[in-house]
Amino acid sequence: MCFQCFLDRVLRKIVWDSWTPLKIRLLAWRIILDRLPSKWNLVKRSGNFLGNDVMCVWCQTQAETLNHLLFPCHFSYQIWQLLYG
Repeated sequence: MCFQCFLDRVLRKIVWDSWTPLKIRLLAWRIILDRLPSKWNLVKRSGNFLGNDVMCVWCQTQAETLNHLLFPCHFSYQIWQLLYG
């Protein structure tokens, strides 16, 4: 079995076999699949690459990807600090 297949099975089990509320499980699954509507995903799906407005609305330093919104964005970092600080 390949590592990616193993990881997919483990993540699927962690997300769907937990006792968390359904909306949290759905959010986690959409994060794993990179299916949240960030600017980058919306541009990528629509095929409209003419617009240069994919920069993060909060910090304007990087493209608004899911990874950027969850981790390196200064705004999201402050939110994580409020939640877990």
